[in-house]
Amino acid sequence: MAAPVSLRPFDLSDLDDFWIWASDKHVAANCSWDAYTSKDDLRRFMEENVLPSPWYRAIIVSGRPVGVVLLMSSEGVGSQFRREIGYVLAREWWGKGVATAAVRIATEAAMSEIKGLERLEALVEEVNKASQRVLEKVGRKSGSLPEEEGSLPLLKGWKEERFSAGGRVCKGFSALLWGQKERH
Repeated sequence: MAAPVSLRPFDLSDLDDFWIWASDKHVAANCSWDAYTSKDDLRRFMEENVLPSPWYRAIIVSGRPVGVVLLMSSEGVGSQFRREIGYVLAREWWGKGVATAAVRIATEAAMSEIKGLERLEALVEEVNKASQRVLEKVGRKSGSLPEEEGSLPLLKGWKEERFSAGGRVCKGFSALLWGQKERH
C-alpha cells in the first residue's frame, strides 16, 4: 500500500473524485448500481443519500477520496443490532490493500460508535474474488479488534446466499465480520 488510509464524511466538493469510481463500468459491475453517466445525477445522489448519512464515508489516500465505505441497516428480527458493510474503490487502487485497510478501520469505528451493535455482516458476489479476499484478510486480523465474551471471531466462515443487487439475483456469500450469535 502506497500511503496510509483513513475515513471521513463526504463533502459535496468530493464530487469529481466520487465521479471517478461511480462512472466506471468496471467498478459498477461489482456493485448494486449501474455506472453513472451524468454528474448532475451523481450530485443529486450525494445530496440526498451520501451527505445526510453518518455512515457513508470517503476512503482517503494521499488526501483525496478514492472510494467509499458504508454501513447499512439490516432487515428482519434483531435488525436494530445488525449492520451490513459495503465498500467501493476506484480501479486504480484495486489490489493495493486500500479496501482491506478501510474495512478494518470501518469495523473498528462501527463497534465503538454504534450503540448496541451486535453484528457486522457483508455480502459479496461469488464472482468477486477480490472482495472475498478483503473480507478474509480483515477476518484473519481478529486479534486487532476487541472481542466480547460470547462474541464470535471475525469472519465466522462463509454462508452461501442468493440476494438481489441492482435488480438482478446474485449468487454469493455472506460473512460475519464481527458479532454475536444471531437473535431468534
